[in-house]
Amino acid sequence: MRVSGLKIVVAGLLCALAACGGDPAAEAPITVTPGLYEASLTGRGNSPFFMAAPAALDKRVCVTADEAQHFPQMYARKYLAMEGACGGPLAERAGNRISGKVVCPFERGSVIGELTTEFDGTVSAEAVAVEAVSKLAITGGDGDKRARIEDSALAKDGVDLKLDIRRVGDC
Repeated sequence: MRVSGLKIVVAGLLCALAACGGDPAAEAPITVTPGLYEASLTGRGNSPFFMAAPAALDKRVCVTADEAQHFPQMYARKYLAMEGACGGPLAERAGNRISGKVVCPFERGSVIGELTTEFDGTVSAEAVAVEAVSKLAITGGDGDKRARIEDSALAKDGVDLKLDIRRVGDC
């Protein structure tokens, strides 16, 4: 069977337009479109800590033209940081890929530890999609509460999280 040159060119153009599995880090950086964005956080594991803590942040945020360039990496880190005492640099951005690591102190009663969240995501003109894994390392405490926390998915396997930030309109 013979394939015409025109079909190959058209297929190549369609592939290029669809990003054809390209590396977001190698793409020219896109600045998100200013406007109203809404965030949703979903994840595996039954962790009230994760599902409750981000509620303190606005699920909707108005992004101005001045904020648009740095919005994806700043908001992803802020949303995944969970508490104000978290450390780590701002998320890194290479092309349309963002990545980072946030380390937060963990204290629940007498149980103390460190919660580490590593994340990786992509940026488009009207959305930011981030996948993250959070894992708890317990460094102190005793008793039944420590045993329950050590037996949780958060401490054993880590918790997979997905953060989707989408433009929903104008401010």
